Amino acid sequence: IIFYGIVGGIAMFALQVVWFYLLMLAVPLAIGGLFFPEQSILSPVSYLAGLATAWGTYEIIGLPCALLFKTSLTTLTVLWSAVIILLTVSGVLVRYTHGRMTLLPTKSLQLSRTARILLALVIVMVVLQTARTVTGYFLAFDDSDYLAQSTTALCTNTINQYEPQTGRQVDILAQDEPHHKIALWGIIWATMTQLTGIHPSILCRTLLPVIVIPAAYIIIYLILKDMFGSEEEKPLAGLLFLQIAYELGSCGAGVRQWWLFMYSWYGKTVAALLICPFILYLFLILENETNKRHQLQLWVLLALTAWAGCMVAASSFLMVPFLLGVLGLCHFVRKRNLLFCIKLGICTIPCLALYY
Repeated sequence: IIFYGIVGGIAMFALQVVWFYLLMLAVPLAIGGLFFPEQSILSPVSYLAGLATAWGTYEIIGLPCALLFKTSLTTLTVLWSAVIILLTVSGVLVRYTHGRMTLLPTKSLQLSRTARILLALVIVMVVLQTARTVTGYFLAFDDSDYLAQSTTALCTNTINQYEPQTGRQVDILAQDEPHHKIALWGIIWATMTQLTGIHPSILCRTLLPVIVIPAAYIIIYLILKDMFGSEEEKPLAGLLFLQIAYELGSCGAGVRQWWLFMYSWYGKTVAALLICPFILYLFLILENETNKRHQLQLWVLLALTAWAGCMVAASSFLMVPFLLGVLGLCHFVRKRNLLFCIKLGICTIPCLALYY
C-alpha cells in the first residue's frame, strides 16, 4: 500500500509538472500569434510576446483587485484565467486566418560547420547552467519577501492584505516597502499554485529556471541576430562569449554569484534579463517596421511589456522608463522622429505612476 501510494504521488506530481510547463510554454506561444502571426508556431519571438502579454495583463487585472476591490486571490485567478483563455483562443484564430500554422520555419536553416559547433557549445552551456541551478541549493535572502508573499496569499486567500513577516492584516500601501507589494510577482506564483497544485517554492526555485535561463539567452541571441543580419556565426559567438563571461563572473574574486543562475526566480532578475532585453529588441524592430498595422501591434506589445516589468519587480518602475528614455533619446538624435519618442513616453506612464 505504501509503495502504491508513493508511486501514485510521484505520478500525480509528474502530471502537475507537465501541466505547469504546458501553461508556461504552449499558452504564450498561442498568445504570441496575436502579434507575430507570420511567424511559425514555435517561434521564440512569439513565445516572448505571449509571455510578456500574460504577465502584463496579470498586473493590469491584479492591481484593481488588490488596491480597489480587495478581492480574494481566487477571484484574481479566475479573472486572469478567463482573459488568458480569451487571448489564447484569439491568438490561435489570428494565426489560423491570417498567419501560418507551421510548427517550424519552412525555410531550412543553413549553418556552416563553425556555426554548428558554436550552436552545440551554446546548447551544452545552457543545459549545464540550467541543470546546476535546478539541482543546486542557494541561500536566497529575498525569498523571505517573494515566496513569503506567495505562501501568505495562499494561506489567507488574499492579495497582499497581510504582512508576510508579522502576519498582521495591514493595507498594502501602509505596509513596509509597499512598492514591493504592488509589483505582483510573488502573487502570480500563488495563482500558478492554484492552477497547478504545486507549491510556490517548487515552482520558483526548481521549475521556473528551466524557462528563465534559456529565455534570457534567446532574447540576447535575437538582439545579436538583429545586429548582424543574416550572419549566424557572429550572434552565436557573441552568445557563447556572454555565457563564458557569466561563468567567470560567478566565480571571480569578490564576485561569487550571477543572478541568472543563482536567483533566476527573483523578479529583479527577470526584469533585468528578460523584460529589459525584450524591450530593447522590440525597439529595434519597431524602428525598421514599415507596416502600419504591425507597428500598432508592436506598440501595444511594448506597452504590455512595460506592464509586465511593473509586475515582475518594483525596480522596473524606474528601470523601464530609464531604458525607454535612453532609447528614445538615441532615436531622436538619429532620426528626429518626435512622435516615436512620445509613444515611448506613453509606454512609461504605468511605471512612473506606480513609482510615484
